[in-house]
Amino acid sequence: EYIILLEALFGDNTGDILKLYPVGPFQKDTRPQLNDVLTDYLFLCSSRNLANQMSLTQPKLPLYKYWFNHVISFYDSWGPNYEFCWFDYVCHASELPFVFDSAVLAGYNYTPEEQALALAMVGYWGNFAHTSDPNKGPFGTPNVLWPTYDNVNMRNLNLNLTIHEESAVRSDFCDYWDSVGYFQP
Repeated sequence: EYIILLEALFGDNTGDILKLYPVGPFQKDTRPQLNDVLTDYLFLCSSRNLANQMSLTQPKLPLYKYWFNHVISFYDSWGPNYEFCWFDYVCHASELPFVFDSAVLAGYNYTPEEQALALAMVGYWGNFAHTSDPNKGPFGTPNVLWPTYDNVNMRNLNLNLTIHEESAVRSDFCDYWDSVGYFQP
């Protein structure tokens, strides 16, 4: 099914994609690979490509990219059909309860470390909404400054229980997607 889906989505590029996102010979559940393919193609790499283009055409425009890389502790919020999001994967929109500090509204509680992450993220987003700079504003200066993004250094803020800067996240994968483009057959 994985190969059939890749062929339907990516046509002649399927062989290259299988090399980048391989499946083990006895692996039955290929959702993790499909999750990686679609996350890279639809979100991570395509947004990097857009940010690179913006950096080239608007070099004075401050850009900020992030990678939310925390598997949430209230994993059961995904429900029984998304068990692969429970322990190993950060699934799409996982950051939203942190951006809005809203897990409690759905009946979930953060761990103390997650609460600190949520407060930091509220601060970044709140500052950005007020000043166009996540590092300055009414929510104060964060402990870890969010670097601006450019197409040379490709700096992201990794939002995890330990917030830190990263450069060129998943570049091998993103370089491939940039080379084939984001509009497939």
